[in-house]
Amino acid sequence: MEHIARKYANIKKGLGDIMGGKILDYPAKDILNKGRAEGNKEHLVSLIQKKLVKGKSVEVIADEVEETVDTVLEIMKELKHTP
Repeated sequence: MEHIARKYANIKKGLGDIMGGKILDYPAKDILNKGRAEGNKEHLVSLIQKKLVKGKSVEVIADEVEETVDTVLEIMKELKHTP
C-alpha cells in the first residue's frame, strides 16, 4: 500500500495510523522478492562470467560489480572457474 500512497502524505499518514506501521507479509510479496533476488543473482553471475572471459582479475571484477572478492570467488566456484 505504501508504494501507492507514496505521493500522498495524508493518505500515507492515515495508513500508518490505521495499520500501526505494520508491514504486511503475504505469499505473493514473498514470491516477488524471491524472484527479484534470483534475477539479481543471475545478472551478477552473467556480469562476472563476461568479465572473466575478458581476462580481468578477481579484484578488478569485484570492484567493477561492487561486490566483495569473496562473493566473486564464491560465484567463480559455482561456475567451476578457477582464478
